[in-house]
Amino acid sequence: MHHYPRGTVAGVDAYSQYWLLWNISADSTDIPVAIPRHLGVEGADKGGRRTGYTPPCSPPGARHEYTITLYALNSPLIDLPYSNDRQVDWLAITVAMDGMIMASSAISFLN
Repeated sequence: MHHYPRGTVAGVDAYSQYWLLWNISADSTDIPVAIPRHLGVEGADKGGRRTGYTPPCSPPGARHEYTITLYALNSPLIDLPYSNDRQVDWLAITVAMDGMIMASSAISFLN
């Protein structure tokens, strides 16, 4: 999940990442409420201080568009760690996914 902060351009500038999750089992059908233990491996949160999900947090009076994208890959991301790692950011995931994306789907919402 991510959003482009005010003053940035989609596809040009870096965006704020709110959740990075990879190597989700192909037979997963949902994401349980709370911490998704054993669902996959998590990367850096928005601030890069820990791993996991950061909830949408638009400042008072502002609305941001957040996007959640799911990628179907042809194999696990073996170039990324097999345990949660706050060093893994969006750039690391996109490099690891290069040439592996079979399909993707995204949903956006305002908050």
